[in-house]
Amino acid sequence: MSNSRPSISVISPMYNVEPYLVACIESVLNQSMKEFELILVDDGSPDHCGSIADSYASRDPRVRVIHKKNGGVSAARNDGLKESTGDYVFLLDSDDVLAPDALNNMLEATCNGSYDVVLCDYATFSENPYDPSARYQVANHPFGSKNREVLEGVQLAIFNMGPADIEVGEIKIQRGLGAAWHYLFRRSLIEDNKIQFKPELKGLFDDGCFCLEVLEHAKSIAYTQVITYFYRYVETSITRKFGGSPFSRYSNVYRTLERYIVKYNKDVRFQHALCLRKFIYLNKSMQTFFFHPSNPASETERYQELLQIVKSPEYAESFNEIDSKALGSNRSRILLIALRIRAYRIYWFLKKLSTSR
Repeated sequence: MSNSRPSISVISPMYNVEPYLVACIESVLNQSMKEFELILVDDGSPDHCGSIADSYASRDPRVRVIHKKNGGVSAARNDGLKESTGDYVFLLDSDDVLAPDALNNMLEATCNGSYDVVLCDYATFSENPYDPSARYQVANHPFGSKNREVLEGVQLAIFNMGPADIEVGEIKIQRGLGAAWHYLFRRSLIEDNKIQFKPELKGLFDDGCFCLEVLEHAKSIAYTQVITYFYRYVETSITRKFGGSPFSRYSNVYRTLERYIVKYNKDVRFQHALCLRKFIYLNKSMQTFFFHPSNPASETERYQELLQIVKSPEYAESFNEIDSKALGSNRSRILLIALRIRAYRIYWFLKKLSTSR
């Protein structure tokens, strides 16, 4: 790799994350590997994120700050990518933190630049990142591969969320991989193929669509069983706040994925994976819409709306197309069976029970 530029560009958009930002920045600056650049994108944040970032930039030449009018996380990431100069890029959410050796471990896993993409393990936390509440292993064993089937197995895992069970030969992918922070990407893959995040998705699965595109052009991928990332549970995140019903909220995501499948002539596995994503979003909507405390409708009205959705062709036809083997938990399989046999009351009851805990 060239010595005239940083090995890794870390890109982190900032918006309303003042309570978490210092921990995030410090986790990068305290890395055991020193040859990196940190690009902080102030997405018109109304708090003190911009001034905090400027303070760090004034003291450390590896830190650069972009101030811009608020345009959403996708546009902010695109602006960071345009300014990046590293051999590889890593996309860090500004309320999360990196493990102390994260950048070094990811760079070593590239085997001196032999691999286009690196995949690593992660942990979740609420308070202290180094006392995680859960650790997650992405696959059953480390691997390095230039096999297209392995790359497509990872792509299929992008459609999933939470536990997964996707087998490619001896490799079993055990977690959904839709978040961009799962990966270290070769920057030239993104630049040469003009790949961007899609602002029109408004933060919903924009990570997944971006990762699918990058992996479509990648020739190789490595996975190392090292925890490099600590993901913070934040109740106000876009994936948890009160949102619209699945019809209105996710339809743009489905259309984007349908265009991707057609553009790259993907096989039936990807059609089934899209159906799985619809099932996942329906389950998610039970938390963010149907049983959310901010929903003003009565339970009867909400249940009737659910019936309209699950009986619609958009959803009803998808339940039978899902490969249940890809689901990593028995609970998800039970929910899917309930929808397949049209036991909607049972599905409603099971989701109500789980969201009330």
